[in-house]
Formats: sequence, structure tokens, C-alpha cells
Amino acid sequence: MPGGQIIASIFRYDPVKDQKPYYQVYTIPVQQQITLQSILEYIYEYCDHTLAFRKGKCYQGICGRCLVKLNGKPVRACSTLIKTGETVQVDPVNKEKVLRDLVTKL
Repeated sequence: MPGGQIIASIFRYDPVKDQKPYYQVYTIPVQQQITLQSILEYIYEYCDHTLAFRKGKCYQGICGRCLVKLNGKPVRACSTLIKTGETVQVDPVNKEKVLRDLVTKL
């Protein structure tokens, strides 16, 4: 079975070194649909160790720590499935409270 991919445009901003926010695009190889949390973990592990996001392994959609915006809508990254072939944009829930990348003040 040939592999697929997901294209993810991720909001990036480190107030210590960046003058303004920007988006960085990553291509994630996938065989089947995966969670948004798994996509972020893949990017962190294999593409960019500087990506900041709330890590956690609940995968039950209960705590809400992993809340981000996916294509403009708030979702829990741990329980939101992304299909092979999709292009997604991931933003912090509140851009006014960004500590770094997808991590915001609670």
C-alpha cells in the first residue's frame, strides 16, 4: 500500500527571538488517519525539536490541555483525527496569550 502524507502549517512564535509570528509547513508521512497530537509529536521528534506544544498522552479528550485551533476551530489535539491527504493549519487557541508557538497562558 503506497504511503500518504499530511501537510501541516504550524503557527510559530518565540517572543524572545521572533519579531512577529509566522507559519512553518511540515510534511508528515502517514499510512492512515492519525491524531493531531501524533502529528505534533512527529514534527517534534523527527523534524523540529524547537516546536512548543502541550505534550500529554491522555488521548481521551478529557483534560483540554492540548486545546489548539485546527483550521480556525478549537479542538483537542489528542482526540482529533486527521485523514491522509489533508492540509491543515494549526494555531494556538488564543494568539494574544502565546508563550511560545502553540503554548498559551492558561
